[in-house]
Amino acid sequence: MGNSPRDPIFINSIFFNLYLCNSSQIEKKRTEVSQIEVNRYWGLMKVLFEKYHYPPEFIFNMDETPICNDSNRLSMKVVCPNSIQKPKRNLEKSSFHISAVCCVSSDGSSLPTLIISKLKTIPSKLILQNHLVQLDFVQTNSGFIDKDIYYLWMLKTFIPFLEKTRNRLNSNHPALLTLDGHKSHFDVRTCELAIKHGIDIVCFPVNETHIYQPLDCGIFCSLKNHLKRQDIPKSFTHFVTNARDGMQVAFTFKNIISAFKHTGIYPLNPEKTGFSLEINNKSSVSTPSKRIHLGGTLLTQPEIVEKLKQREEKQIKKRIRHNQDN
Repeated sequence: MGNSPRDPIFINSIFFNLYLCNSSQIEKKRTEVSQIEVNRYWGLMKVLFEKYHYPPEFIFNMDETPICNDSNRLSMKVVCPNSIQKPKRNLEKSSFHISAVCCVSSDGSSLPTLIISKLKTIPSKLILQNHLVQLDFVQTNSGFIDKDIYYLWMLKTFIPFLEKTRNRLNSNHPALLTLDGHKSHFDVRTCELAIKHGIDIVCFPVNETHIYQPLDCGIFCSLKNHLKRQDIPKSFTHFVTNARDGMQVAFTFKNIISAFKHTGIYPLNPEKTGFSLEINNKSSVSTPSKRIHLGGTLLTQPEIVEKLKQREEKQIKKRIRHNQDN
């Protein structure tokens, strides 16, 4: 009787293990976890921190995010077991194509935000407007980041900010830049530029940025929640103004410090994310296979840069053959 679905004891045991809460959306692919990449990521981080002892002023996280007012992204109440603290549901894609390239440091500071837009002409009011949050603008046909935009951001935004920090602290300490596995980040030019300026670029495990990336752990959420409470923008200027105000709310010293601590990056603590480090240092810095799985790897490692060069050469040859066939 104890195992029967009609037994009151059975029903009570199920009922009292459930609770009502808000669910947030998550892409289906993010539920696919690679423990190998997670272990490789934490092993690499441990090696780098033991070698360089990065100060908080030299630890960064960069990511790009679409900024939009979309009713599909609102939360929804669901019933789920007590064991699931933060329920997720599949993300419904939006057709809004304006992106923001953001970067924060574990000392609580943030870099100027790069707004990627389809508009060929940016209203002068936005460029000349004084604000606590500094914005730069760039135009692409897609409204998304690509390798050229990533290289431009590294050259014009990140490196000048880093050099200014080094001059202020009178230090030439190496910097750590963490980012996700977006295809635009696997750019040979940018990796070589980073090596030249003493920047170590670490790629998060695939599909795990909602756990390991500071910007995804509270900061972007605060930005999007602010936008949901605003009126629907009627113009590009109105939209960007709302986004800029949201960034001022989200990119606070407290939020940034908390995000780096929550993800275990600074102070370095893998236990914060629920994983324990049980691998040796050699396996943590191994080069990828022929398919180039770059999750949890050091993109500025010479062996990986060479792999990226080989992949780019193959892609160029493939495009040439495709054009010749057509």
